[in-house]
Amino acid sequence: MSNTNTKNQLIVTHSAIPMALIIGIGSFVMTGWLPPPSPSLSPEEVAKIFTPDNYVLRLGVLLMCIFCSLVVAFSGVIATQLKRIEGPHHVMANLQYVCQAAGLCLFLVPGFIWLAISYRAGTNPELIMVLNDLAWFMFLAGSGPTIVQWLGIGCAVIGDKSAEPIYPRWFAFLNFWLALGATAGLVIPFVKTGPFAYNGLFGFWVVATVFFIWVSCAYWCTLQAVKKQGREGNA
Repeated sequence: MSNTNTKNQLIVTHSAIPMALIIGIGSFVMTGWLPPPSPSLSPEEVAKIFTPDNYVLRLGVLLMCIFCSLVVAFSGVIATQLKRIEGPHHVMANLQYVCQAAGLCLFLVPGFIWLAISYRAGTNPELIMVLNDLAWFMFLAGSGPTIVQWLGIGCAVIGDKSAEPIYPRWFAFLNFWLALGATAGLVIPFVKTGPFAYNGLFGFWVVATVFFIWVSCAYWCTLQAVKKQGREGNA
């Protein structure tokens, strides 16, 4: 593998760090959504959150919308490494990449919904409440593409029978377990209070935690795989 190829993969792999940091800071810290506003709030209470003069919230959401695209870039490096495992017929590499591209919408669409309902003063509070619910449903409960992506990565990694696997075997099982954890968000549309609501222990904290665990572990494992590929000089 050429030095340029190695350098490009390393640059994109390292982009996972600012991506995760900005998503976390922009969508949770700057907005004050740790945890998110309760789904049991009244329409008027929800409307007070999304006002045109709430510039910190709007800037945080905008930053999340900008940097979330790096998840697809990072997925491209993972796909490159998985293709080394699968060979010319790399269905799992393609599957995880397409699912991550679809999963990008789970950041962009909610983000621009929040920006839209903060855009004008005087918007109907009931409309704001419904759109906010929709945004949180997509952000936390729309985990289908993510679950399939992680299952695809796990299946590819566990199928690596080489003497020196590209990804460690534990990374496969981690993807399986995190995919299971991501299913906690699927209950969100059915409850307004309790641990499975979108501000609850499972609905929010578990779903958010598994995402950041995955990014951290995928970053480290992919970084080691790229460095090893560069040392070996493999195409």
